Amino acid sequence: LAIDADLLTGEAIDEGSLVIQASVSDANGNTRLVDINAVLDITAPTLTVNNLVDGALSGVISTTLSPILSGSTDQNNASITLNVDVLGTLTEVTTFQADSSGNFSINLTAALFENIVGLDDGDISLQLVVEDDAENQATQDIGVSLNIIPPTLEVTSIEIIDLVVVKSTTISGTTDAEAGTELNVSVELLDAPTLDLGTALVQADGTWTITELSVLNLANVTISMEDGDGNLVTLTVDSEGNEIAARPAVAARGFVSDELLSDDGGIEINLNDSEGLESTELLAETLSIADLLSEPSTELPESLGTESSTFAQSTQPSQDPISSLSLENEIMKQIQDTSKLDI
Repeated sequence: LAIDADLLTGEAIDEGSLVIQASVSDANGNTRLVDINAVLDITAPTLTVNNLVDGALSGVISTTLSPILSGSTDQNNASITLNVDVLGTLTEVTTFQADSSGNFSINLTAALFENIVGLDDGDISLQLVVEDDAENQATQDIGVSLNIIPPTLEVTSIEIIDLVVVKSTTISGTTDAEAGTELNVSVELLDAPTLDLGTALVQADGTWTITELSVLNLANVTISMEDGDGNLVTLTVDSEGNEIAARPAVAARGFVSDELLSDDGGIEINLNDSEGLESTELLAETLSIADLLSEPSTELPESLGTESSTFAQSTQPSQDPISSLSLENEIMKQIQDTSKLDI
C-alpha cells in the first residue's frame, strides 16, 4: 500500500512511527477496519557545498586544472549524483560516495566532461543530488567555468628567402588563442639536430610569426602552445606546412608505411641470408609496433635473445648450421641494421 506523503502535509502529524487506519465497506454495509504501522519521513536530507561564491565554484575546469567540489550531508555513506545542464536537460556526469560522517569531495577533472555530447566550454551549471532511504531528495545547483578544448593552431606559410644580401626563414600561422599567448617553435633539420627557434606571440587578429635570419634546411616544424588555463596543443608540419600525424620516431629503425602503422596487430620481420634468400627457419614472429617504433635510444625488447623470446621457431628441426645463439645474435644484428630490415 502506497500513501502519498502530500496527503499528510496539512495535518499536525509528527514524523516517525504512526498508525494508519484503513476501512473498506461492501454494498451491504459491512465494514472492515485495518490498522497499518508506518513510518512518516517527509524531510529532505541536508546538503551543503563548500566555498561557493554567489552559487558558483571558483576556478576553471581544464586539462590541467581540477577544482575541488566538497561539502557535507546528514546522510552518512550516501551516494551522491553529479549532473550537468546540457541545453536545458540534466545529464549525469558521475556518482560518488560520502564518507561515514557525511563529508564528500571530488576533483572536477576534464575527463568527467570531455565525452558529454553537446556540452560546450564556458560557464556551465552543475547539480548535486543526494537521496535518503525514504527517497527524499536534496539538490544543490552550482556554477563553474569549463575550458577543456585546446586552442586551434595552424601553420599558414613557411617562407624561405635565399638571396646574397638577405637570408631568412619565416614561419607564420593562426590560432584562436588570446592575444599575447606565447608559442614555442622548434624545427628539425635535415642536416643537423633539432633547433629551438624561440617563442612567437599571438597578435590581436590571431596571427603569429617567427623569423630566423638564416636559411634552414627544414625537415619539419613543431609548434606548441598552452592557453591561459593550461590546455596544451602541439602541431607538427613538414617543410611545406602539411600537418604530420603524431607517431613514434622510426628513423633509426627503418621505414614503416602508414598502412602498417594503422594496423594494431603488429609488424612481421623477415630475415634474409647472405644470398638474399628468405629463410623460413629464420622467420620472426610479429613484434608490437611499440617495440619497433620506440625512440632510437630505446633498447630492443628484452625478449630478443632469451628463452622467453617472442620469436617463433619452426616446429621442424632446423637444418641450418647456424647455432641457436648465433641465430639470436643474427636477429639482433639485422634488426639494428635498418638496411636489412624488410617490413
